[in-house]
Amino acid sequence: MYSRAYIYLQSYSVKLLSVQYTNIGPFQDQTITIKPKNGSYIIKAPIGSGKSVLFFDGPIFALYRKSSRPLLNMKSQKGEVVIEFEHEGMCYCIQRILTKTKT
Repeated sequence: MYSRAYIYLQSYSVKLLSVQYTNIGPFQDQTITIKPKNGSYIIKAPIGSGKSVLFFDGPIFALYRKSSRPLLNMKSQKGEVVIEFEHEGMCYCIQRILTKTKT
């Protein structure tokens, strides 16, 4: 799923500026902001620490409102994903609010 989204973004010359998460994945009562810079990255962290949520599932959810798994922290009632990107010289910001639903 990520590779398709990446190709889609590349074909439209989108530059990712930042992604911000609140109460997403394993990060309860935390706000995490990622601001990528030019270059390559190696992401090394233990299994289950939230790498896939931060770098794949979160941005895809912010852009397309779709996710292959639950993103909201299990103990949280509300969460948020905010993505900022640039396209053709214009900056855009998308905010997605997640709330716990009764099951």
